[in-house]
This record gives sequence, structure tokens and C-alpha cells, in this order.
Amino acid sequence: DLKEEERDFLEVAAALPSIDVAVLESAGFDRALTIVERLRERTSFIYEESPGIYQCHDLFRQFLRHQTALGGKRAQQVVQARVARSLETVGDFEHALAAFVSANVISDAIRLLQAHGFELLERARGDVVARALEAIDDKTCRENATLLALQGALHAIAGKFARAESYFRRSLNRAGTDRDLIALVSLRLASIMANQGQDVTQLLSVVGDDPKQRPGFRAEALSLIA
Repeated sequence: DLKEEERDFLEVAAALPSIDVAVLESAGFDRALTIVERLRERTSFIYEESPGIYQCHDLFRQFLRHQTALGGKRAQQVVQARVARSLETVGDFEHALAAFVSANVISDAIRLLQAHGFELLERARGDVVARALEAIDDKTCRENATLLALQGALHAIAGKFARAESYFRRSLNRAGTDRDLIALVSLRLASIMANQGQDVTQLLSVVGDDPKQRPGFRAEALSLIA
């Protein structure tokens, strides 16, 4: 009995971690609040969690996702891509990355990893980063400096320091003039080396002695040398 706009709305809403009005508006549903309130009046499956944030019962969410799946893989990917771009717009990079992977839009997944991969690791979302890396072809993972660094960081988190050091060094060899990446990787590699009793002066001087480097990175590098 629902209108096409309402069906489309539910299809996208079911793919979100929560029914966030702001995200749905960025997905193209200008009347998102009106639609969700109208649906809430007609069914008990949707309820308000906080202002602008709604949830639906798990069984109803599963039903909606099943309905989307009936449309085929391509239909699911189209929905996931729409969701991913909306989540990125509102700054939810964690769920946007996962949605880009589900949508098989690998170029955007790589872009988000390069821009926010280390930020996600700092927030203990290594699982999200690892799943995204698994979806990227081996050649790209071997040649992209940031992806090499993220793989190294995941190995370091897992306590595989020899593997981590190998990935970090390969990343530095490919980092070119990317100062932020050079600093991030050098500091992580230096931490491994220092814990093994190795001298990190030469490695970190590239960061600490660079007047164009960010002050925060320079200070961290110089303090670790000291």
C-alpha cells in the first residue's frame, strides 16, 4: 500500500545503521522527516530513538533487506552506493567505507582509506579497515603507499612486528612527497624499532628536521629521538 517514494525510502533506510533523518536527506529524500513520521503512524515497526534518529525492529529490517535482495545483486549495490555517499556527506566514514565495499565501488573505498584509514585505526576500527583492504586487488595493495602503511599498522596491532616493519618500509619507499604519510609511517616504524633497541635518529630526522612538516609531527619525532 506504500507509495513508491516510501518504498524507496525504506529500502535505503534499512541499509543504514540507524534511520538518521540527516543522512536520508543527504540521500535525496528532502521530506525524510515527514515520510518517517507518516510511516511511524501507520506501523509499530518504526520507533523514535532520539530527535532525528529512528530505529526499526530487527525482523522488519531483515524483511526490507530481503526485499532489496530480491531485486538482484546490482540493485543491492545501487542502494549501498547511495547509502555510502550519504554517510560520507555527514562524516560517518566508518559506515561509509563499509557501504562502499558492499557496493563494490572500490575506487571510493580506496579514497576513504587514504583520507581516513589511520583515523579509523586510532578509533579501534581495524576490523573495518581490514575488510576494506580485503576487497581491494592485490596489485593495488602492493603498490599504493597508504594501503601498504595500513597493512603494516594492522600487522603491528596484531603483534606481527617483522611483517609490520616490512610493510612500513615499502610504504616509505613509495610515499614520494606525501609529508603526512611519511610522518605517520616513520613514527609507527620508529616505535617498533625503538622497542627493539634500535637507533631511530636517521629515520626520524627526515620528519623532525623538515621545516615544512606539521609542528605536531616534528615535535613527536624530535621527542622520540631525544
